[in-house]
Amino acid sequence: MKKILALVLLFSLFPQSVFAATVVFLTSGTSYTIPSDWTTTNTIECIGSGGNGRSGSVSQARGGGGGGAYSQVSGLDLSGSISYVIGAGGNFSTGTYFNGVSSTSASISCSSGRTATQLNGGAGGTTANSIGTIKFAGGNGEVGIIACPEVGGGGGGAGGPGGAGEAGVGSTGGRGGGGFGGGFDGGNGAEWNYGFVAGSGGGGFGSSGGGATAGDGGLYGGGGGGGGTNCVEGDLSGVGTQGIIVISYWPTLSSMINILGGRTLIQGGAVRIY
Repeated sequence: MKKILALVLLFSLFPQSVFAATVVFLTSGTSYTIPSDWTTTNTIECIGSGGNGRSGSVSQARGGGGGGAYSQVSGLDLSGSISYVIGAGGNFSTGTYFNGVSSTSASISCSSGRTATQLNGGAGGTTANSIGTIKFAGGNGEVGIIACPEVGGGGGGAGGPGGAGEAGVGSTGGRGGGGFGGGFDGGNGAEWNYGFVAGSGGGGFGSSGGGATAGDGGLYGGGGGGGGTNCVEGDLSGVGTQGIIVISYWPTLSSMINILGGRTLIQGGAVRIY
Protein backbone atom coordinates (compact mmCIF):
# COMPACT_ATOMS: atom_id res chain seq x y z
CA MET A 1 0.00 0.00 0.00
CA LYS A 2 2.84 2.40 0.86
CA LYS A 3 4.42 1.72 -2.53
CA ILE A 4 1.21 2.58 -4.36
CA LEU A 5 0.80 5.78 -2.34
CA ALA A 6 4.41 6.69 -3.03
CA LEU A 7 3.90 6.30 -6.76
CA VAL A 8 0.73 8.41 -6.69
CA LEU A 9 2.52 11.11 -4.71
CA LEU A 10 5.51 10.94 -7.05
CA PHE A 11 3.48 11.52 -10.21
CA SER A 12 1.15 14.12 -8.65
CA LEU A 13 4.00 16.25 -7.33
CA PHE A 14 6.57 15.59 -10.07
CA PRO A 15 5.29 14.61 -13.54
CA GLN A 16 7.64 12.26 -15.39
CA SER A 17 8.51 14.99 -17.89
CA VAL A 18 10.37 16.99 -15.23
CA PHE A 19 12.67 14.15 -14.17
CA ALA A 20 16.18 15.08 -15.18
CA ALA A 21 18.02 12.85 -17.61
CA THR A 22 21.43 11.46 -16.83
CA VAL A 23 23.77 12.86 -19.50
CA VAL A 24 27.19 11.41 -20.31
CA PHE A 25 29.75 12.99 -22.66
CA LEU A 26 32.28 10.66 -24.30
CA THR A 27 35.31 12.52 -25.66
CA SER A 28 37.96 9.83 -25.12
CA GLY A 29 38.25 6.16 -24.23
CA THR A 30 36.92 3.08 -26.01
CA SER A 31 34.27 1.44 -23.80
CA TYR A 32 31.23 2.47 -21.77
CA THR A 33 29.58 0.28 -19.10
CA ILE A 34 25.79 0.51 -19.15
CA PRO A 35 24.64 1.58 -15.64
CA SER A 36 22.22 -0.46 -13.54
CA ASP A 37 19.43 2.16 -13.82
CA TRP A 38 19.53 2.21 -17.64
CA THR A 39 16.21 2.21 -19.49
CA THR A 40 15.16 2.19 -23.13
CA THR A 41 14.07 5.81 -22.64
CA ASN A 42 17.35 7.10 -24.01
CA THR A 43 18.96 9.06 -26.80
CA ILE A 44 22.45 8.61 -28.26
CA GLU A 45 23.97 11.39 -30.39
CA CYS A 46 27.32 11.86 -32.07
CA ILE A 47 29.32 14.29 -34.19
CA GLY A 48 32.09 13.12 -36.51
CA SER A 49 35.53 14.67 -36.52
CA GLY A 50 36.49 17.60 -38.75
CA GLY A 51 39.01 17.47 -41.57
CA ASN A 52 42.26 19.43 -41.62
CA GLY A 53 42.86 22.33 -43.95
CA ARG A 54 45.79 22.08 -46.34
CA SER A 55 48.86 24.28 -45.83
CA GLY A 56 49.59 26.85 -48.52
CA SER A 57 52.61 26.60 -50.78
CA VAL A 58 54.76 29.45 -52.11
CA SER A 59 52.69 29.50 -55.27
CA GLN A 60 49.18 28.55 -54.21
CA ALA A 61 46.62 28.86 -51.41
CA ARG A 62 44.81 25.74 -50.18
CA GLY A 63 41.31 24.69 -49.20
CA GLY A 64 39.69 24.22 -45.80
CA GLY A 65 38.67 20.92 -44.21
CA GLY A 66 35.12 19.58 -44.08
CA GLY A 67 33.00 19.43 -40.92
CA GLY A 68 31.80 16.21 -39.29
CA ALA A 69 28.26 14.86 -39.65
CA TYR A 70 25.67 14.49 -36.85
CA SER A 71 23.46 11.47 -36.04
CA GLN A 72 20.89 10.51 -33.39
CA VAL A 73 19.16 7.29 -32.32
CA SER A 74 16.75 6.55 -29.46
CA GLY A 75 15.45 3.61 -27.46
CA LEU A 76 18.51 1.34 -27.50
CA ASP A 77 18.18 -1.74 -25.29
CA LEU A 78 21.74 -2.18 -24.03
CA SER A 79 23.65 -3.91 -21.26
CA GLY A 80 27.21 -4.71 -20.32
CA SER A 81 30.28 -3.05 -21.81
CA ILE A 82 29.73 -1.12 -25.05
CA SER A 83 32.63 -0.34 -27.40
CA TYR A 84 32.90 2.99 -29.18
CA VAL A 85 35.34 5.09 -31.18
CA ILE A 86 35.86 8.86 -31.03
CA GLY A 87 37.21 10.07 -34.37
CA ALA A 88 40.36 12.18 -34.15
CA GLY A 89 40.53 15.48 -36.01
CA GLY A 90 41.87 15.09 -39.53
CA ASN A 91 41.32 11.31 -39.57
CA PHE A 92 38.54 10.55 -42.02
CA SER A 93 39.06 6.77 -41.99
CA THR A 94 37.82 6.04 -38.46
CA GLY A 95 34.60 7.99 -38.02
CA THR A 96 32.84 8.30 -34.65
CA TYR A 97 30.56 5.41 -33.65
CA PHE A 98 28.91 3.64 -30.70
CA ASN A 99 28.04 -0.01 -30.06
CA GLY A 100 29.84 -1.77 -32.87
CA VAL A 101 33.18 -2.97 -34.19
CA SER A 102 33.11 -0.60 -37.16
CA SER A 103 31.31 2.51 -38.38
CA THR A 104 29.22 0.40 -40.77
CA SER A 105 27.93 -2.08 -38.16
CA ALA A 106 27.41 0.20 -35.14
CA SER A 107 24.08 1.28 -33.65
CA ILE A 108 24.99 4.87 -34.50
CA SER A 109 27.86 6.42 -36.46
CA CYS A 110 28.86 9.89 -37.63
CA SER A 111 30.94 10.38 -40.76
CA SER A 112 34.06 12.53 -40.48
CA GLY A 113 34.86 15.52 -42.66
CA ARG A 114 37.65 15.09 -45.19
CA THR A 115 40.94 16.91 -45.22
CA ALA A 116 41.35 19.40 -48.06
CA THR A 117 43.03 18.22 -51.23
CA GLN A 118 45.42 20.90 -52.47
CA LEU A 119 43.39 23.90 -53.67
CA ASN A 120 40.02 22.20 -53.20
CA GLY A 121 38.25 22.10 -49.86
CA GLY A 122 37.50 18.83 -48.08
CA ALA A 123 33.98 17.38 -48.24
CA GLY A 124 31.86 17.45 -45.11
CA GLY A 125 30.77 14.24 -43.42
CA THR A 126 27.77 12.81 -45.25
CA THR A 127 24.46 11.37 -44.05
CA ALA A 128 24.90 8.48 -46.50
CA ASN A 129 28.01 7.35 -44.60
CA SER A 130 26.39 7.84 -41.18
CA ILE A 131 23.94 5.66 -39.21
CA GLY A 132 20.99 7.11 -37.29
CA THR A 133 17.30 7.93 -37.41
CA ILE A 134 18.07 11.67 -37.53
CA LYS A 135 21.12 12.77 -39.52
CA PHE A 136 22.64 16.07 -40.65
CA ALA A 137 25.67 16.51 -42.90
CA GLY A 138 28.79 18.50 -42.11
CA GLY A 139 29.66 21.55 -44.20
CA ASN A 140 32.18 21.44 -47.03
CA GLY A 141 35.51 23.25 -46.80
CA GLU A 142 35.94 26.18 -49.17
CA VAL A 143 38.47 26.27 -52.01
CA GLY A 144 41.49 28.54 -51.76
CA ILE A 145 41.25 31.91 -53.50
CA ILE A 146 43.70 32.34 -56.38
CA ALA A 147 45.10 35.90 -56.41
CA CYS A 148 48.23 37.30 -54.79
CA PRO A 149 48.08 37.41 -51.90
CA GLU A 150 46.15 34.14 -52.05
CA VAL A 151 43.71 33.40 -49.23
CA GLY A 152 43.06 29.94 -47.82
CA GLY A 153 39.53 28.57 -47.84
CA GLY A 154 37.43 28.50 -44.67
CA GLY A 155 36.66 25.18 -42.98
CA GLY A 156 33.21 23.61 -42.93
CA GLY A 157 31.04 23.60 -39.80
CA ALA A 158 29.93 20.36 -38.15
CA GLY A 159 26.39 19.09 -38.32
CA GLY A 160 24.53 19.27 -35.01
CA PRO A 161 21.13 18.75 -33.35
CA GLY A 162 19.92 21.99 -34.98
CA GLY A 163 20.74 21.01 -38.56
CA ALA A 164 23.48 20.65 -41.13
CA GLY A 165 26.80 22.42 -40.81
CA GLU A 166 27.43 25.34 -43.14
CA ALA A 167 30.08 25.29 -45.84
CA GLY A 168 33.02 27.68 -45.66
CA VAL A 169 32.51 30.86 -47.69
CA GLY A 170 35.67 32.54 -49.00
CA SER A 171 38.11 32.59 -46.10
CA THR A 172 35.33 32.47 -43.49
CA GLY A 173 34.59 29.17 -41.81
CA GLY A 174 31.02 27.85 -41.89
CA ARG A 175 28.90 27.79 -38.75
CA GLY A 176 28.06 24.54 -37.00
CA GLY A 177 24.54 23.07 -37.05
CA GLY A 178 23.66 24.98 -33.89
CA GLY A 179 24.71 28.31 -35.45
CA PHE A 180 28.06 28.61 -33.69
CA GLY A 181 31.05 29.93 -35.60
CA GLY A 182 32.89 33.17 -36.16
CA GLY A 183 36.28 34.34 -35.03
CA PHE A 184 39.65 33.17 -36.27
CA ASP A 185 39.23 29.68 -34.85
CA GLY A 186 35.80 28.17 -35.39
CA GLY A 187 33.40 28.78 -32.50
CA ASN A 188 32.79 25.90 -30.10
CA GLY A 189 29.27 24.48 -30.19
CA ALA A 190 26.97 24.83 -27.17
CA GLU A 191 23.81 22.85 -27.97
CA TRP A 192 24.36 20.62 -24.93
CA ASN A 193 24.81 22.56 -21.69
CA TYR A 194 24.79 20.46 -18.51
CA GLY A 195 27.73 22.08 -16.74
CA PHE A 196 29.89 20.59 -19.49
CA VAL A 197 29.11 22.64 -22.61
CA ALA A 198 29.43 20.98 -26.03
CA GLY A 199 27.97 20.99 -29.50
CA SER A 200 28.75 21.34 -33.19
CA GLY A 201 31.82 23.47 -33.89
CA GLY A 202 32.29 26.02 -36.64
CA GLY A 203 34.99 25.92 -39.31
CA GLY A 204 38.32 27.71 -38.96
CA PHE A 205 39.25 30.88 -40.87
CA GLY A 206 41.52 30.67 -43.93
CA SER A 207 44.79 32.62 -43.62
CA SER A 208 45.76 35.40 -46.01
CA GLY A 209 49.47 35.03 -46.62
CA GLY A 210 52.76 36.03 -45.03
CA GLY A 211 53.65 33.06 -42.82
CA ALA A 212 50.42 33.03 -40.81
CA THR A 213 48.55 29.98 -39.51
CA ALA A 214 44.92 29.36 -40.44
CA GLY A 215 42.27 28.95 -37.76
CA ASP A 216 41.42 25.58 -36.22
CA GLY A 217 37.94 24.12 -36.28
CA GLY A 218 35.70 24.59 -33.25
CA LEU A 219 34.73 21.76 -30.90
CA TYR A 220 33.22 19.44 -31.86
CA GLY A 221 33.82 18.37 -35.47
CA GLY A 222 34.72 21.72 -37.06
CA GLY A 223 36.97 21.70 -40.14
CA GLY A 224 40.31 23.53 -40.11
CA GLY A 225 40.97 26.55 -42.32
CA GLY A 226 43.22 26.41 -45.37
CA GLY A 227 46.60 28.10 -45.60
CA GLY A 228 47.16 31.08 -47.87
CA THR A 229 50.28 32.53 -49.46
CA ASN A 230 51.73 35.92 -50.32
CA CYS A 231 53.38 34.23 -53.31
CA VAL A 232 56.69 34.30 -51.42
CA GLU A 233 55.85 32.33 -48.30
CA GLY A 234 53.12 29.74 -47.67
CA ASP A 235 50.90 29.64 -44.58
CA LEU A 236 50.21 26.72 -42.27
CA SER A 237 46.75 25.19 -42.23
CA GLY A 238 44.30 24.87 -39.36
CA VAL A 239 43.37 21.50 -37.90
CA GLY A 240 40.00 19.81 -37.66
CA THR A 241 38.68 18.86 -34.24
CA GLN A 242 37.68 15.52 -32.77
CA GLY A 243 34.25 13.94 -32.60
CA ILE A 244 31.99 13.40 -29.59
CA ILE A 245 29.29 10.98 -28.36
CA VAL A 246 26.50 12.18 -26.04
CA ILE A 247 24.37 9.69 -24.07
CA SER A 248 21.12 10.79 -22.41
CA TYR A 249 18.86 8.39 -20.49
CA TRP A 250 16.03 8.62 -17.99
CA PRO A 251 16.65 6.29 -15.01
CA THR A 252 14.22 3.63 -13.83
CA LEU A 253 11.56 4.62 -11.30
CA SER A 254 12.83 1.90 -8.99
CA SER A 255 16.15 3.74 -8.75
CA MET A 256 14.35 6.92 -7.66
CA ILE A 257 11.92 5.44 -5.09
CA ASN A 258 13.15 3.70 -1.96
CA ILE A 259 10.51 2.62 0.60
CA LEU A 260 12.00 1.97 4.03
CA GLY A 261 9.39 3.20 6.49
CA GLY A 262 7.53 6.29 7.68
CA ARG A 263 8.15 9.89 6.63
CA THR A 264 8.53 11.51 3.21
CA LEU A 265 11.59 13.34 1.94
CA ILE A 266 11.41 15.11 -1.44
CA GLN A 267 14.85 15.44 -2.95
CA GLY A 268 15.84 16.19 -6.52
CA GLY A 269 12.43 15.38 -7.98
CA ALA A 270 12.20 11.90 -6.42
CA VAL A 271 10.09 10.71 -3.45
CA ARG A 272 11.68 8.52 -0.83
CA ILE A 273 9.78 7.03 2.15
CA TYR A 274 11.91 5.85 5.06
